[in-house]
Amino acid sequence: MREQQVGAYAGGPLGELVGAWLSFDEGLRSGSGFDVEAYERLRRVLRGCAVAWAGCDAVPREGVNVLVDVFPATEANARLYEGEVADQVMEAAYELHALVVPASRCGIRTAGGSGKPGDRASSAAAPGRLRVWSLLRGA
Repeated sequence: MREQQVGAYAGGPLGELVGAWLSFDEGLRSGSGFDVEAYERLRRVLRGCAVAWAGCDAVPREGVNVLVDVFPATEANARLYEGEVADQVMEAAYELHALVVPASRCGIRTAGGSGKPGDRASSAAAPGRLRVWSLLRGA
């Protein structure tokens, strides 16, 4: 099934992002432990998407789905583990989240102003449009 999902987005940065995310996330959810190679690949691909999409007006919807899921899904997966592995997964969750620029950088204000993951945000930008160059660090 994973190959079928990735095949739907084959080619380009979106396909790479979906594939890297599925590989990392499914490895954690299956209880296989923390796959350093899958994690590093996901980090590389996120940076690649920032470069590839820098001139675009909006992120493809499927890309937004991945970006929105990165922190909460990885954090939830940490609960499947104990000790050092759980700590490693949580650290990865925060590092991956840091690759997605805090809301304040793209004109989105966070309720309470903390900028922490999970805070609700209200957008000053056009509704339904996420600006790529504002979303990803390194763009």
